[in-house]
Formats: sequence, structure tokens, C-alpha cells
Amino acid sequence: MWATSKGVGRVYQQTYVDTYSKHADARLYTEKNTLIAADMLNERVIPFYEQHEVRIDRIMTDRGAEYCGTLEHHPYELYLAVEGIEHTKTKAYSPQTNGICERFHKTIGSQFYAAAFRRRMYPTLQALQDDLDLWLHEYNTQRTHQSKYCYGKTPYQTFLDARDLAREKQVIHYRQPAGTEPSHVLERSPHTPVGVTDTLLSQGDRRFASLHSDPLTQQGVAYTESGRQAAVAASILSKSVGHTRSPDTVR
Repeated sequence: MWATSKGVGRVYQQTYVDTYSKHADARLYTEKNTLIAADMLNERVIPFYEQHEVRIDRIMTDRGAEYCGTLEHHPYELYLAVEGIEHTKTKAYSPQTNGICERFHKTIGSQFYAAAFRRRMYPTLQALQDDLDLWLHEYNTQRTHQSKYCYGKTPYQTFLDARDLAREKQVIHYRQPAGTEPSHVLERSPHTPVGVTDTLLSQGDRRFASLHSDPLTQQGVAYTESGRQAAVAASILSKSVGHTRSPDTVR
């Protein structure tokens, strides 16, 4: 999503929403490209899940150019390969497929941006990001949510309550060599296909010319299992993003 601020200019927002708990995060940028999409995951999303020892198995995005392209030359797809995350794309011309993100964009547009831009003129992008982070903290930890799995709890509390269950279900995807006893849990291959018990995220960056206009969609493409391409991703991101983590799980 994007808006125009008098003090900053055009601002783009990268958004992620956990499809189970509805826990959400967003980061603001002054441009939109493949590295920006990867940066959002690298700086905000994956560290959050690592902190809680939950693996991200799958992510759904729209079909925007920042999410799809030629595999060997597309940093976002290559970054997902480094992290071993399956990439699901929404149905073409059907933004409702990614409706969780779209609904969150409507909420954040009406409840944060509309009020924030009336209240003050932001001189820097960081000033706007600071206010957005405060709103997101309240949204995730103080406001109750009436979604299917929240049952009137906050998104963060819903996430915490389901954390142990997510860990248990993800054990199903660990691989045990044939003929051996399951005396310990083996490390899951970062590129093992996932099933219905995965942790699914939804990411999007809806654009809007005004706070009340309809969304335009962007989407993504499938992931790769190639360790060589993952190594290329690490090289590209280390040079372009400058702070991606080492791909120590690449086989």
C-alpha cells in the first residue's frame, strides 16, 4: 500500500499477517522493489518467529513484480529459498484470495493513517514508522480480535496460545532415515515440501492513491529447492540488502 505524505513524499508499506492468529506487522519504505519485499521478511517477520521458535513453512503473496520474476535474478524468491519457505501465490485477478491482508489494510487505513495524517505532518519516514509501531503494538497486544481462532483474545495472545501446537505439528515434516529408531528429532530439510500443518503467512503491499480507494493487487510465484540458487540469493542479498543472515541451513 502507499500514500503521499507532505513531509516525506510517497510512502510504501510492506505488510504481513499471520493467517491463524492475525498477528500483523508493517514496515514503511520510500520505494518498492524485490529487495524491499525481502527486507521486510529479514528484518521483521522471520526474527519474530525465530524468537518464538516457530518455523515459517509457507507464505502467500500477491502477483506483484516485487514478488515474482526470473528465478535466478529475483532476490525475493531467492531469499525464500535461503530460508526454505514455500511460496504460494493468490489466484489471478482475485484480491480476495489474500483477503486477510486486504482487510488489515482497510483497518490500518481508517484507524491509523486517516487520523495520523490529520494530526501532524511527518518530517521523516522514521517518525511515521515510530507512530505506526505504537499503533501496531496496541493492535497486536491490547485490542481483542473476533476472528475464527482468536475467540475474543488479542492476536499476540492467540499466537502464544497456539505456539506449542504449531511446534508439535511441524514435527510431522521432519524426516527420519528408513530403518532407524526415532530416538531424536532430525533437522528438517529447509526445502522439504510442507502440508496442511504449516505456518502460513500472508504478505502484501496494497497501493492506494487516497485512504479510501480500492486496492490494487500484487502477487508472487513458487519457491525453489536448489541449494545453488539459494547460494546466489545469499550473495545478492548480502550485497544489496546488506544485512541478511547467513544461509547456514542450505544443503
